[in-house]
Amino acid sequence: MNNAISISPQPPAVSSMDYQLLRDEGLRYIEQIASGLWTDYNVHDPGITMLELLCYAITDLGYRTGFPVADLLATRENNRDTFAQQFFSASKILPVRPVTANDYRKLFINIPGVKNAWLRKAAYTLQHDLKDDVLLGTPPEGHKYQPLSLNGIYDVLLELDPLTPQEAANMTESEKRERETAIINAAREVYHRNRNLCEDLATISLVQEQRFLICTDIEITAAANPEAVMAEILFVIQEYMSPPVRQYSLDEMQAMRHADGSAYRVDEIFEGPWLDNGFIPDEELERATLRTNIYTSDIINLVMDIPGVRSIKNILLNYCDTPSAKRHEWCIPVTPWRKAALCVDKNAIHLFKDVIPVSIDKTKLQQQLDARMKAVQDAADAVRSSDLPYTLGTYHPMADYTPLLHQLPATYGVGPDGLPANATPARKAQSNQLKGYLLFFDRCWRTICRSCPTCAPCSA
Repeated sequence: MNNAISISPQPPAVSSMDYQLLRDEGLRYIEQIASGLWTDYNVHDPGITMLELLCYAITDLGYRTGFPVADLLATRENNRDTFAQQFFSASKILPVRPVTANDYRKLFINIPGVKNAWLRKAAYTLQHDLKDDVLLGTPPEGHKYQPLSLNGIYDVLLELDPLTPQEAANMTESEKRERETAIINAAREVYHRNRNLCEDLATISLVQEQRFLICTDIEITAAANPEAVMAEILFVIQEYMSPPVRQYSLDEMQAMRHADGSAYRVDEIFEGPWLDNGFIPDEELERATLRTNIYTSDIINLVMDIPGVRSIKNILLNYCDTPSAKRHEWCIPVTPWRKAALCVDKNAIHLFKDVIPVSIDKTKLQQQLDARMKAVQDAADAVRSSDLPYTLGTYHPMADYTPLLHQLPATYGVGPDGLPANATPARKAQSNQLKGYLLFFDRCWRTICRSCPTCAPCSA
């Protein structure tokens, strides 16, 4: 059904568009300041004509200024290109060079093949020769000296993305070392291209692993697939021991919330260096730190959330390569600056259905685990950073207007027809005086469309 177009009898909600209100206010003001000289407020009075004309101009201005700024700046053609020429996009103006340790970690993680990265202050010391007053790398012989510990020197530890089973099978040991060297060189180049003044690198190396053994009995439901459950158990434990850094798309960042429930502002999303493979909030980096302790309570909570797991019994932790005689029932420490890893080949995780042990097909288990890790890696590889799109407005012909001078009756002699040819000099002077008076209001009216790139008449 077609809706008939009609004009509401209600006054406009915005005062600047309420013609009657403006006219009444104008008359009230005239009465207040000029009632001793001006008493005729009928429509035939030239002053009232001027008042009504200015009230109309204000309502028109109210209408035009009521549009969003994006609409006021929109053009009839090539609107997107026009916005791009006038304004920097978010990716061009908000990202900055790295400043914090987290900024550098983001740059390293952005390198293909790097899963995580950490910075630590390097123990770098020079010797001050007190006799010759020079700095030396080694203690001087026969002179008194004083060691000076330098700030701004860092060691970088990198964790690489794991190779897929196919990559691991097809690459020789030499090729694997070449891959590691190439990534380390890329990280060094990235650092030196972005480093701050008075800062430098000591070393870049791969973080060393410290493997842990878990001994536990886990009861699963009768309908559970043993290989699928075991693969998920191994996966979540490995993710817990060495948390990955997830990178998010722009849509995901806009949907995320802080701990207090507030949304991420645009400047927070684009904070730090510009990355190619998605956005990394600082909270994500703080979560993906090198663990100092492994807690059995954390592992129990993660495993119990896996579908098909019913209960966990008799869980113990130990070091895989150098077992300790001490029983670690609740917590086991991790050597500082080492990456915790699950000892998969020696794990003692046993599955039961009720009291019956369940055998695991190791081939199927490895296939399930590889597929789970590949799905996560593929999802991470698919994430790309994207720029915030411009909020494009709708074009309105703001340049189309009729000057106030052209809206007065022809007898005023200020319109396009001008004055009669036989007008006296005094009459011409009066016309020019009125034009000068109205010029101020006319220019104010025309200011709203000055920003329109296509509005040639307004800039004339």
